Amino acid sequence: MFKLAKERGYLRKLYIIGGNINDITSKYSNETDIISLGRINDKNEVYRILSKAKVNIYPSISDAFGITILESLGVYTPVVMYYNEANYEYFSKSKTCKNS
Repeated sequence: MFKLAKERGYLRKLYIIGGNINDITSKYSNETDIISLGRINDKNEVYRILSKAKVNIYPSISDAFGITILESLGVYTPVVMYYNEANYEYFSKSKTCKNS
């Protein structure tokens, strides 16, 4: 998703929060536009980062209900996510969501 958004001029940098820092760092070590922040334990810091983001890319195709989605919407940051039935059921009727 990030590469397509970057190619079309929508996004310039991708910040990754969480995940296995070694896997992420080694996978994207040559990318200057991808920055891994690692795991952040301070929720206020997470909210500060999310509130400054233009969009939250939620890459899971199997999570039934990610708290990250609610955290992003709570600070008015839009979320781009793959379709899965659970998330569609939870969010499709919300005024904050647009289905494509």
